[in-house]
Amino acid sequence: MGGAGWLGYRDHRRPGVQRPLEQQPVPAVRLDPRHPEPVVPRGMIAEQFCWQPWCTARTVPCVPSRWSREVILRACSWWRIAVGGLRYRGWVVARLLGLVLGSLCVFPVAAAVASTPSARVDACPSAVRGLGTVVFAPGGQLQVLRLSSCSVRDLHQGGVFELSVSPDGLWIAFTRLGATSLSGPYVISINGGKVYTPLGTNLEDWSWGTHGHVLYGVSSEGTLIAQAPSGKRRTIPLPGSSLGVSPTGNLLAVSNSKCGIFPSPATGELDTITLSSGARKLVLHRNSAFFVFANWSPDQKWLLFWHEQICSASLQDDGMPLQAVAASGGPPVPIVPVTLVYKDYLTWCTNRLIAVEGSGRQSNLDKSLVAASPPTWHVVTVVQSRKRSWVSPACSPNGSVLAAAAGPNQTGRTPTPPRRSIWLLAPNGSGLRRLTNPPSNAFTDESPQWSTNGQWIMFLRAKLTANSSAVSGGTIELVKAKGAAELISILTFTGSVYDFYDHLSWPNISGWHQPPHE
Repeated sequence: MGGAGWLGYRDHRRPGVQRPLEQQPVPAVRLDPRHPEPVVPRGMIAEQFCWQPWCTARTVPCVPSRWSREVILRACSWWRIAVGGLRYRGWVVARLLGLVLGSLCVFPVAAAVASTPSARVDACPSAVRGLGTVVFAPGGQLQVLRLSSCSVRDLHQGGVFELSVSPDGLWIAFTRLGATSLSGPYVISINGGKVYTPLGTNLEDWSWGTHGHVLYGVSSEGTLIAQAPSGKRRTIPLPGSSLGVSPTGNLLAVSNSKCGIFPSPATGELDTITLSSGARKLVLHRNSAFFVFANWSPDQKWLLFWHEQICSASLQDDGMPLQAVAASGGPPVPIVPVTLVYKDYLTWCTNRLIAVEGSGRQSNLDKSLVAASPPTWHVVTVVQSRKRSWVSPACSPNGSVLAAAAGPNQTGRTPTPPRRSIWLLAPNGSGLRRLTNPPSNAFTDESPQWSTNGQWIMFLRAKLTANSSAVSGGTIELVKAKGAAELISILTFTGSVYDFYDHLSWPNISGWHQPPHE
């Protein structure tokens, strides 16, 4: 891999999110859909990677196709390095570091995709018309599927790369991948129209609240800001790198961790903010540590976070220890020795945490499902990785059934496509049942999600390109969770869904808003 021409890293502050090396944070923001944002050039989509300067052609990857799967959602960037007080930058530095460091830091560039993503509704029987709205952005093009009317429409073109639907289903917030950096959040109505950026576009992390359409954002330099469309902007002087809103919506957890500059060590810190008053509580502080916030426990008594002694994207790619700390403060409690840093690899079945356990960045290599519950956090194996590697657990609304994706465990050193199916089992591992079976090795079933009534599971059936794990399109499917596995293909789309060692970005570029279940 010494021939790669630029460097990037997977953001060690936000699970599953990639950023270019030179992206610099600015004060944190929140969204107010009253303030418009400049129009983005049409056709700027996520496939517009920069090319290595020594490439002989712009129509083929500069590296073997096997390695193109290692680059997901990485923007082009001139990389900087300081040596002896002097700053060097550009592809020459990247080239030299590639020769020296090899696969530790260098990531090759995937081929550009010229076609415009498209989507069509396949089927929409009456049984699924009350299941809400699906938002998705393959190839960077934001689209919305309304099951009530069996209609799909384009909302935005412009490198959409990470999205989230507001709890009331009225707004979509998203991050955009541009020519040289990531930016966001941007906001657009679920009905389309203008795109807004009331609070700036370069945040460390952002999240919707649990109700309505209030969006929170943090920056590493200065502030946490919040604003509802009809309210006043609130600013709290607290820097941060990752955050999460509590289940009841009254508290905000913020990781104020810093990488440190040699020889200064990294510092890890977790705080909680009472949103009604802005009061801050220091929960945990450690030197020579770096924390990435994972999520809250359902009872709001615990904060879960990934912990590492140093700030390293390469180490994070191979997994980090998952720990818990009481929201009231106290010593951290180890849970899982190593998990990959993806939020869709964690789920709650009532008060029982289900996590994907296993080291190594390959998601289809030796990944098991384990369970732990507070306050002891004793870990037990739910299903072991033997013939299959298990990922993407999702618990049913009543906590009694677990859905997960599993595919053949990789053997040997040659990367193999995931080729997963969706399975059902109890949270204790009993009652294992295969729910789906892709029609051929050219497909993989990924990212199961439950309907709020517990009757249906939605998942992605991704179409793999020949001899690789790259995804060129697929279908959004619904399957009955009980009885005969009634499978309905509701939509077919074209456009890329990027993967990092067979972890697909679908959870980041899709959202399903459902009406409350009575």
